[in-house]
Amino acid sequence: MFGFSVLREALKKLNWKDPNVMVNVRKLLLSYESEEVEWKDFFFMADSESSYSAHEVHTTPDKFMMVIIIWRPGSSGPLQDYGGSYCHTKILKGCLIEEHYTYDDRRQTGRRLKLKNTVRLERNRVNNLNEFKDFHLMKNASGIEEAVSLHICTLPLETCTVVDMLTEEKAVTEISLVHSSLVEHVTRL
Repeated sequence: MFGFSVLREALKKLNWKDPNVMVNVRKLLLSYESEEVEWKDFFFMADSESSYSAHEVHTTPDKFMMVIIIWRPGSSGPLQDYGGSYCHTKILKGCLIEEHYTYDDRRQTGRRLKLKNTVRLERNRVNNLNEFKDFHLMKNASGIEEAVSLHICTLPLETCTVVDMLTEEKAVTEISLVHSSLVEHVTRL
């Protein structure tokens, strides 16, 4: 077991051109022992209206990005893909529900979206967000407590496709993150 600084340095040393790099990312995340002191400074919502706040805490250009997401009680993110990026997540606090959907562009009548499965992600659970290759939606399972998740994503992670759950219309959108400096915070510990 090791902390955030060691995780970050180990991720930097991986061969990100290796097609199996995410297997090694998963192993590292399983060994990472989350300490709230390492991420508590990011336990704020950048926008009082948002259901969640995504904080970019480290980026190694052309390789990977580390993002911490704070989820309000009962909140959910959009139904989206990862725009060709691969992503693993580890639940640092609370519990998230991930719903996987297929989308049939060819369907002329009826619903194009179909719920494929639902996964409950408890604290310390590591999950491959690209496992089903379609769209997913994540939501905080608790209606009273915040949840926190760490995401390790391959770059570039600039856009994603979002699906409106009511109209089933798709739109490509830019990914918006709060740029934070966990490196400075971790160095102070």
